[in-house]
Amino acid sequence: MSKPSGRGKEYLDWERKLIRDLRHSGYTWELVTKSYNETVAPDRQRDETALRTQYKLIQKNKTSLILGLASPNMPLDNHPISINLAFIQDVLSKQEMDASQIADLEQALKQAEASNLQERSANAQLLERSHRLQRDLAEVTIAKETLENQLAEVNRSFNYRHHQYETTISQLKSEIKAHRSTIDNLEGVIISLKDDIEVHVSTIQFLEGIAADMDGEEPA
Repeated sequence: MSKPSGRGKEYLDWERKLIRDLRHSGYTWELVTKSYNETVAPDRQRDETALRTQYKLIQKNKTSLILGLASPNMPLDNHPISINLAFIQDVLSKQEMDASQIADLEQALKQAEASNLQERSANAQLLERSHRLQRDLAEVTIAKETLENQLAEVNRSFNYRHHQYETTISQLKSEIKAHRSTIDNLEGVIISLKDDIEVHVSTIQFLEGIAADMDGEEPA
């Protein structure tokens, strides 16, 4: 949109009507300004402040016109009627207030929509983060289960080997005990053999003495 260039130019009647109709349609001043500038010639475009000022003048002139034409007994189709000027002022004031409130409500609605959009965006980000955390948690859970299975396998292997070691040690202890018993028996046998040898040696010596005596008694 080109820069407003209608500043200082007199408003045409249809331009005033356009401003009034747009505003009475419930448009915000932002939309009124946009629609107005899209309708008029480029050299007659106005900014929002100028349109607001002109609208106030339109409303003021409208009120003055009605008040100027109205009389306590104003004829209508040759039928005199009574007009309450305070009532007319009140209606016009309420109309302007209603239009202003509508504009405020539309502005509040825009802000609420923008806020809702931000909230939806934030919620979407939180949801994505939640999904990402759930995926990470699932991966951690799988890794934990894998480690637990590996640890259980290591424990089973350790327990099996430990049992084998204990069995082997028990067998070795039994064999050592048996060997010690055998050694003790052999030591007893050796002692017995020593005693027998000593007896045999004594017997041999005794027999040798007898033999020597017998040899000495033979004639020369």
